Amino acid sequence: MEYRYIIVDDEVLIRKGLISKIDEITSWKALCVGEAANGMEGLRVIGETNPDIIITDMKMKKMDGVEFLERISEQFPDKPIIVISGYKAFDYMNKAIEKRVIGYVLKPFSSEEIERQLQKAIEQIEKQKNFFILQEKAKSLDQRKIQDILLSAILEPWNEALEEELRQKGWGLDHYYLLMSVYTTDRKNAEHTEQLCRTSLSDIRYEFLPNGFGSSNGFLLLSCREEKLVAKMEVKAGHIAGHMMKGALEKIFICIGNGKQGFGELHKSYVKNEKLVCNIRLEDQKRVFYKKDEEWDEIYTQEYVKDVFLNMKYHPKQAREIMEAYFDRMDLKRYSLRAIGNACECIVSMVNQYAVGMGVDTDDIMSVFYKRYLYCNDLDKMKKEISGYITLILSSIQMKSPDQNQLFHSIQEYIRKNYHQKLTLQMISSEFYVTPAYCSSLLKEKLDQSFNEYLGEIRLEKAKQLLRETDLSADRISDEIGYSNPKYFFKVFKKLTGFTPLEYRIKEKKKDAL
Repeated sequence: MEYRYIIVDDEVLIRKGLISKIDEITSWKALCVGEAANGMEGLRVIGETNPDIIITDMKMKKMDGVEFLERISEQFPDKPIIVISGYKAFDYMNKAIEKRVIGYVLKPFSSEEIERQLQKAIEQIEKQKNFFILQEKAKSLDQRKIQDILLSAILEPWNEALEEELRQKGWGLDHYYLLMSVYTTDRKNAEHTEQLCRTSLSDIRYEFLPNGFGSSNGFLLLSCREEKLVAKMEVKAGHIAGHMMKGALEKIFICIGNGKQGFGELHKSYVKNEKLVCNIRLEDQKRVFYKKDEEWDEIYTQEYVKDVFLNMKYHPKQAREIMEAYFDRMDLKRYSLRAIGNACECIVSMVNQYAVGMGVDTDDIMSVFYKRYLYCNDLDKMKKEISGYITLILSSIQMKSPDQNQLFHSIQEYIRKNYHQKLTLQMISSEFYVTPAYCSSLLKEKLDQSFNEYLGEIRLEKAKQLLRETDLSADRISDEIGYSNPKYFFKVFKKLTGFTPLEYRIKEKKKDAL
């Protein structure tokens, strides 16, 4: 690292000589960024260059070293100072000690003495840096702790365990709070929101909380002590939301709750906002929602959905085409995401109930529906995934029949032929049109082994064969049998056989030689 210094001395030759001596130092790099002939000039140079270290004489015209030290201690208290003087007067040295000067060097001075004093100044600089770093880390940890507590108060139903923590952090339980939930794909949103709050909320307490859970990108929590300020807080929230809309470069949806007294209301506001945001249309780019903006549209009646389900139940091979028609009636300009979600929920629920009755495992795909499709631009992705799931479930129901043994043998043969590839239950289930859960339970039932155990067993036998019959390296064998990480292959092989691959090869060759 390069350290920057200035020299304040009324003798030009002294300044130049000092710079020359410091340039000869090789243990670290120091750069002179300014010179001054007296204290007055020195203060100006410090302001212009912001040096790390100040080197000054004590006896100068206009403003001598004594007054200069006084001014530095007031304006730049953290900067290390080295005093160079031709005077041994006690009062000069006493003043230097009083102002916490790092070093006091008498003229004429040697390069070694200057280097020692500069080293002391550098050590102080580094100590200060470490102190500031630790201080900032402590602040950051404390801030994260506060944010975690506030997030808990928002995301979880109110509980008494939070009360004392919130009170200790200065958040009054009887104050008034307003929650804004921000949903966006704009990564710079948090920084933009912080800037808006600093300029717009000088008289209202706030906290922006990035959210790593749920569907929202973050929360803006506003607070005031008095009820008469609630209306002002709500107006400010609307203004900030408007500015966020203008500044956003990507999709953004904001839900604004009402100002309510007490932390116990925060979770209720959060739940309401989660419902409010579902009122977007998939074509929307930017929208602000208030409590009064709740909407509800029903696309299909229960009777119609039931007819669609029965049609697929008795004509499972046509399930995909039937679902295509089901989605075709969903008008993106007319219906909200919530209305579309409700239509999907109804049909998926009927299919899942039928599957459970037939002994086929199902997935709760609707639990992530709104989070998954909140920023979707059209129905294609949703149509493909929902229709694909329903088709898969109906196919699994068909497969659960007396032909189960045939399916098992087909899956078993497929694994044996493809063991060297990156195989997963998802890939196999897609190949045979069954759910991963059903595929797993079938293998467990027939083999008394899990899928991973069975695949590992096949790979192990092949590895043993290659070690016995070829000269391929263990790394190459690892790749040949489907393990991309040789270290993991070695670990598995040693665990199952008690030998490393090399030890096993040597053992087998000795056996053959007998």
